[in-house]
Amino acid sequence: MQENFHDCIDIKRIKCYIKIKDKNGDIMIEYDLHIHTKASDGLLEPDRIFQIAKEKKLKGLSITDHDTIDSLEICNYLSKKYNLYFIPGIELSSFFKGLEIHILGYYIDYKNEELLNLLKRLQLSRIQRANKIVDKIQKLGYDIKINEVELEAGNINSLGRPHIGRVLVKKGYFKDTSEAFDKLLESGKPGYVERYKLETKEAIDFIKKSGGIPVIAHPFIINKNLDIWDIKNVIINLKEYGAAGIEVYHSLQSRNQSDKLYEIAIQENMIITGGSDCHGIFYNGDYILGKYGVNSCHIEKLKALKR
Repeated sequence: MQENFHDCIDIKRIKCYIKIKDKNGDIMIEYDLHIHTKASDGLLEPDRIFQIAKEKKLKGLSITDHDTIDSLEICNYLSKKYNLYFIPGIELSSFFKGLEIHILGYYIDYKNEELLNLLKRLQLSRIQRANKIVDKIQKLGYDIKINEVELEAGNINSLGRPHIGRVLVKKGYFKDTSEAFDKLLESGKPGYVERYKLETKEAIDFIKKSGGIPVIAHPFIINKNLDIWDIKNVIINLKEYGAAGIEVYHSLQSRNQSDKLYEIAIQENMIITGGSDCHGIFYNGDYILGKYGVNSCHIEKLKALKR
């Protein structure tokens, strides 16, 4: 018999949850904990990100670039310039039982030698993979060169499918990067190349060794075929590996999905985080930065785990 998600709820955490909602029942956002810069696959420089965060009256943010810490030093400086609380972070892509799992790391020591060695390995695999993808889609008839992708990325160490997709869009092959992924670059599509498989346990271990707090990113977009019980089982398994929290609030998760993840976090005594996953794309005249995230209440719980 399936358990009830409402069993064993921590009353103090419920009060915290109520506290961070406004009169319309929406979450009051004070911290956006999932943002990407040009150091990985974002479109914005760190300074512009901090400007936007200040304009939106956020209290703080975290930069969580994919497999790189290249923007974190300047962000530490910018946090003082703009008087915004800053959490150095990262997002590591990993694999667990055939599923691609993204692990967010908060309060990492971005000068940790073991972490830096891992990132060098991941960056090399990114470069190799990007070259293989470009070779593959050239053979499919697309006019694209690796130097064009490097120019789009602005940083050879951050090469990824989004940069390839953007070049293809600029050349008129697709209307947007979503279409490029759906038709060419996504897993199972003709231009896809398998990536280096970092195991999820390894990703969690590296974050912990660098003094960071591992959090499971956007569980509902791990795989569209997973139901809530599958997702809960994944979360429980990753908690056993050392994951401390769940990204409950995210731009691609519905309110209903967030509520379910919140209840799982309560049951499993895991911290709650949230963020927009902003990559600097303009939607309907605005950036999604600051539209998803958490309140000071949850930041205090995150801080309490900081080593």
